[in-house]
Amino acid sequence: MKKFPILICLLVLIGLGVGCNLNKKDDQQVLKDKFRVLKQIYPTDKIEGLFSRFPKGFKIVNRRREGEIIVSIELIGNPQTKELSGRIIQEEMRSGEPDPELLNKEIYYQDGEFRYVDNGEVPDLLKDFKFLFQVYDIDNFLSIESEPVALRNWRTAGTSDYSLVHDVSDDLLADYIKVPRGTVLGISVKGDFDADAKGKFKKYIRVWNVDLGKSVFEMILEE
Repeated sequence: MKKFPILICLLVLIGLGVGCNLNKKDDQQVLKDKFRVLKQIYPTDKIEGLFSRFPKGFKIVNRRREGEIIVSIELIGNPQTKELSGRIIQEEMRSGEPDPELLNKEIYYQDGEFRYVDNGEVPDLLKDFKFLFQVYDIDNFLSIESEPVALRNWRTAGTSDYSLVHDVSDDLLADYIKVPRGTVLGISVKGDFDADAKGKFKKYIRVWNVDLGKSVFEMILEE
């Protein structure tokens, strides 16, 4: 007689496990559907091409970490003048201390080149710089069939973002964050419930490898 309740418990646990897996697959598909809007942007060869997608203007933030050095490039697209201007900041991370700025310059983008507002010589990192959206095809992410490392399709306290995370081996992403090809990378794509409710575009992509201390974060925000 004791075996009967044990059997029931096992069946309940199996049912819960199957239900969780089904819910996870459902959430994964829902998130993929939310992120299909990125197909209009990733890839976009020319930065100016974003004006057709965001006629009211946009903001791009690209933050790259290599070891203790962080380089942030921010660019704002002015819808009236079609000008692209912003700032580059280079910092060194120091534990327990304010991060000292190694570089802080106003920049603009024109005729396929980044330039300093003060007409100074731009560093090499700006001469060949491309945003992630200029080189990465989001279809590579959306076509991943394996189970995600993590996902969130619900609100949590203090945040309004949703996300989907996978481990990938992608030569293009490896080249972009400057790690050896074949390196396993984490890639996270995020959106924002509040921005969605307002009809505003706000998406993030982050690519990283913890062991090598390298990562890239990119945000595109509709103004």
